[in-house]
Amino acid sequence: MPPLNNQKRITFILIILILLVIISVTTLIFFNQKDIKKEKSLISDIKTAETPLSFLNNEESEPDSDQDGLTDKDEKEIYKTDPNKKDTDNDGLSDSQEIVTYQTNPLNKDTDNDGFRDKEEIERNLNPNGEGDSKKGYILPFGNK
Repeated sequence: MPPLNNQKRITFILIILILLVIISVTTLIFFNQKDIKKEKSLISDIKTAETPLSFLNNEESEPDSDQDGLTDKDEKEIYKTDPNKKDTDNDGLSDSQEIVTYQTNPLNKDTDNDGFRDKEEIERNLNPNGEGDSKKGYILPFGNK
């Protein structure tokens, strides 16, 4: 087999590179569509799941009179909170913040009974479910302080 001259070598290399690009793009498209299908399925599962937290379901089927993210039915039947008050215990945190974010008691403005309201402890980076000791600080979600 005779040796390839420079122009033939360059053409051969370009053809190989083009084939590699085509294969790469095709693979990316194929796997990306699989991910999109998984994502759509997950979103569908979340929407159809029975959950007491109506804000996870974009299609509000039940009323939320106080617009705190919890349906009136769930507030009455599950949490025993006031469906007409965003903050049943008047501690400055909405009922859904207490239930979902901080796991504090939406019926008690001082969940750990240490003399500090839940919101006050959170603002001071203290634990609203503990003793209120700054050495045992509560780390807020998403790094907020």
